[in-house]
Amino acid sequence: MSWKNTWCKFLAVLLVLVLLVPILAACGDDDEEETATPAITISDKPVKIGAITAWSGYGGIAGQLADPVIEMIMDVVNSGGGVRVGNSMRPLQIIKYDTGSTTSGAGTAATKALLQDKVTALAMGGLTGADGFAIADVAEPKNLPYFHYMGEKDLNDKYTCTINATFSMAANIEVPSKFIVEELKPKTAGYLSWNSPMDRAITEGIRSNLEKAGVKTVYSEYHNQDVTDYTPFLTKVKYEKPDILISYDSSAAYSAMFQQIPGLGGWGNMAFYGASQAAINQWSVGIPGIEGIYSSTYWVPGLQEAGPKKFGEMWASYAASHPDWAKRAGGSAPDTVHVPFYQCIMMAIKAIEFAGTDDGTAVLKAARSGNFTWDDSPLGPLRVDTNGYCGGKPIVATMKDKHAVFLKRY
Repeated sequence: MSWKNTWCKFLAVLLVLVLLVPILAACGDDDEEETATPAITISDKPVKIGAITAWSGYGGIAGQLADPVIEMIMDVVNSGGGVRVGNSMRPLQIIKYDTGSTTSGAGTAATKALLQDKVTALAMGGLTGADGFAIADVAEPKNLPYFHYMGEKDLNDKYTCTINATFSMAANIEVPSKFIVEELKPKTAGYLSWNSPMDRAITEGIRSNLEKAGVKTVYSEYHNQDVTDYTPFLTKVKYEKPDILISYDSSAAYSAMFQQIPGLGGWGNMAFYGASQAAINQWSVGIPGIEGIYSSTYWVPGLQEAGPKKFGEMWASYAASHPDWAKRAGGSAPDTVHVPFYQCIMMAIKAIEFAGTDDGTAVLKAARSGNFTWDDSPLGPLRVDTNGYCGGKPIVATMKDKHAVFLKRY
């Protein structure tokens, strides 16, 4: 459903209310003291947010995952009256930009969004940290906000236009380190991750923390992006027999590992920890090799905190009333990989409402003021600091009987 169709339905309902309210008011008590309140106006000028990721190329699955999230957000927001910008209610328009799974495509997408389509804010990002830097390079000189899900430290520390809507690199290192040392208590560890700057940095950060805690490293290797057969790596791991294998990787890599490890006799007494939020996902559920693993993640069903619970209930309610959408989205509960797309777009909307304007520079200033909060986000209560970090931390879950089960929040 387009934002224009949803907005027209909302205006039709509003018209009825506008005609009805004066009649009801005339029937009220004339002696009641009237209190002046700012009038809320209705505008058909859309609030534009640019959603950037890969819809084509090797990483096109990212766009397929983002599609139902974008569709739901636009429908829910516009059916509820739109985005409140000061004292005006305005329709939300999310414009999609395809990076083509390339870093140059990410920069081109950001340029089109900001310079041609004049969006208020950019959201999401590409597939790699390099894509995030390419987007930030366009937004930075324009002093316009970029709400991203990237974990690269420099993306926030070296830019003033960025707002991290999920987890910092420090959080992605801290949570696995604490859980592994305090709860699993291994004596030896192995490490197998994708050979990218961020994946290496996070893996080495975890390794450093574990070694300081007395956990001996017996295996460490990084693989290229195009690897699909992990049996040579897993065979080496099995030979070294670490108490735990730690991996910071992609959903495709995790799925392949979980499919291939049963052919090598399974994990045995070795624990597995997926340090990125991609280990538990809709492609991996049901694969024998995923049973019993531990993972950092964004969200799992059954969380009872206000924000995570609200997110799950909203998704389920929308799925129940939109069965075709539910099929495309993968069911009545969100997958953990849907969460970062939702976080980025909704944080941009919240920031626009907090700023009271759709002027991108003013939104950026408000978002990084140190006073911008989102109390009921799917990640729990968040406050964005003056460096653009929201303070979110991953939760730890395990796979049991084909279901993700919450274990720990730090």
